[in-house]
Amino acid sequence: MIMMLGKNKLIGMAEQLFVDLTKEGLQPDSRTYTEFIGAYFRVDLVEKAMEMYELMKKSGFLPDKLTMSILIRSRRERACG
Repeated sequence: MIMMLGKNKLIGMAEQLFVDLTKEGLQPDSRTYTEFIGAYFRVDLVEKAMEMYELMKKSGFLPDKLTMSILIRSRRERACG
C-alpha cells in the first residue's frame, strides 16, 4: 500500500498510513523504509528521504541492494539535473 501511494506521489496519505500502522503496534521493516525513501525522492523531498534512511539504520536495518540503488540513482539524477 505504501509503495502504491508513493508511486502516485500521495506522500501525505502514505505518512498517515505509516503513523496508523505504528499506532496499532506494527513495526516497519527494511522494505517499508526503502519504499518511503524512494517516494520522498520521487517528490523531491530529499531531506525527508535522508531522515528516513537514518531512521532505518537506527531501527537496526541495514540498507539492502534496493535501498542503495535508490539512493545512488536519486543522487545521480540530482547531479545531472
